Amino acid sequence: MRKDCGGIADGHPAQTHSLSVIVLDHLRLAEVHSKSDPAQVVRYAYPISDASGAQTLSLAYTELGPGGAIPWHYDSTDDEVLLVLDGEVEVTVQVSIEHESATVARGSALHIPAHKPHTVRNVASATARAVHLFGRPAVTVTFADPVMPLDVTVVGGYGAVDQQEEKTA
Repeated sequence: MRKDCGGIADGHPAQTHSLSVIVLDHLRLAEVHSKSDPAQVVRYAYPISDASGAQTLSLAYTELGPGGAIPWHYDSTDDEVLLVLDGEVEVTVQVSIEHESATVARGSALHIPAHKPHTVRNVASATARAVHLFGRPAVTVTFADPVMPLDVTVVGGYGAVDQQEEKTA
């Protein structure tokens, strides 16, 4: 459902803004896995990004099956907020030469510092679902190991187009 909100202010032409409700269960998700560890599988989409018209932030949605993971990577944005919608994940962040880990359960959020390599792993027996909020409309993710089937280490904001299509099985 869209609602247009426009008007004239200070003599400037009317600008049209759209409100779009994004149904996470209807997102068309891409799936990648680590080349060196095929068990590290993540399904994801970027329903809010520069591709969808966002100007100051982006939002990614991820699903991790039992034992699945977002492989080691770092993001091009300043900070990331991870909010777990279902399940429980363990986030490990490289801080200097040490690693710090935290378990994040349903309904909990975690701030991940800017440009720090990190991994997110499902530690529960059910699928974990999460949203990731970034402070820029375009996010580049650089993985430590190539992700398949793309066979690349750098991935942009895939998934924003066709955001309202049904999930593929």
